[in-house]
Amino acid sequence: MNKTMLSLAAVAALGAGSSAMAVGDYTVSIPLQEVLIYAGGHGAATNTHLVADLAAMVSTPGNEVTITGIGWDLELTTFGASWGNEAVIAFNNSAGVAGVFLTPSSTGAPVAGEILSSDGMIKLADVGIPDIVLSDGILDLEFFDTFNDNFPNPDAVMSGLIHVQFNKVPAPGALALIGLAGLTGVSRRRRA
Repeated sequence: MNKTMLSLAAVAALGAGSSAMAVGDYTVSIPLQEVLIYAGGHGAATNTHLVADLAAMVSTPGNEVTITGIGWDLELTTFGASWGNEAVIAFNNSAGVAGVFLTPSSTGAPVAGEILSSDGMIKLADVGIPDIVLSDGILDLEFFDTFNDNFPNPDAVMSGLIHVQFNKVPAPGALALIGLAGLTGVSRRRRA
């Protein structure tokens, strides 16, 4: 398995790639640089993984985050008889359970330098997909091909950006403080 942890230094190099949009609402762009895609299906040992700690990018590592939207700006090239629509990206939690399978290409034929874009952020709820809850803030992007055309060589290569929009869930201690502040506000109104 080819597994890479996206470091905080790499995220810092993105500059404006991680920016606050509203209270607790963030967008990060994850760079892909010539990610090799092998056949084998979801969970196969040969798949390439890019692991990003979304919680650490905006607060404390290990905090829960909820992905509410995804987007992409990619370039895809397949090898041999592999088709564009066989290349898949799984948005997994840290246990490898997929929340979304993304097939960015719809081309049922080999492709060379196919440019693929979501044309902005796609809200998961708007397309009938439940938000993806990452209990520890870890996103595991898993890349694979659904049909084996080139074993043992890769079936495709992908570069570009994956965009992820997410909300940070406050830590339990912070929620307790918010609750106490609300109770204090209620008691003050009653005394007035």
